[in-house]
Amino acid sequence: MGGLLHRGSNGCFGLGEEIGGAEHDELSACFTAFDDIVERNNLEKIKTIGDSYMCAGGIPTKNDTHPQDIVKAALEIRDWMNDFNSKRRNANLPVWELRIGIHVGPVVAGVVGKKKYAYDIWGSTVNIASRIESSGFPGMVNISDAVYNRVKDQYSCFYRGKISAKNVGQIDMYFAEPKNVFQPGINEKIYMGSGSGQETAPVRSDS
Repeated sequence: MGGLLHRGSNGCFGLGEEIGGAEHDELSACFTAFDDIVERNNLEKIKTIGDSYMCAGGIPTKNDTHPQDIVKAALEIRDWMNDFNSKRRNANLPVWELRIGIHVGPVVAGVVGKKKYAYDIWGSTVNIASRIESSGFPGMVNISDAVYNRVKDQYSCFYRGKISAKNVGQIDMYFAEPKNVFQPGINEKIYMGSGSGQETAPVRSDS
């Protein structure tokens, strides 16, 4: 059993020849900060692909707190990116929007191949976390119902809606925030559904 955090950027910049040295340096600075946060919260960095970052908890050493640890790390990454984007705004640079998806479930971990091999993980848990991230609302920590059931007593959670995951079906999604961070009259409406333009009042789920 492992918890998986999948982080990606949303429409912030293209990869490849269009990125200059400064952008590469800033992306490296982001991932270095994420590495520190992941290590501090007893998680395992898995890999980066382009501007995406994947880490996991409960592997290779099992523990019972990895769902809470991974949500805590996700919130710290979100806060770090908020500070990072504040500096970019002050420099009249476009912000790098952040999407985060978290799921918990069984994974297969190990090393495969012969050349340039690396420790990796596989399974439906990985695919679902990626699906939650890609469907996530930028700037929010998006979690599955499996994660919600493990962290609802430690974090404030709000029902987001359902997404469809291949070979799994409909999955309930939630937003996670520090306990009691949402108060009546604050964040009364959140855009639900990436790019849908539909506004829906969040539903409190931790009371």
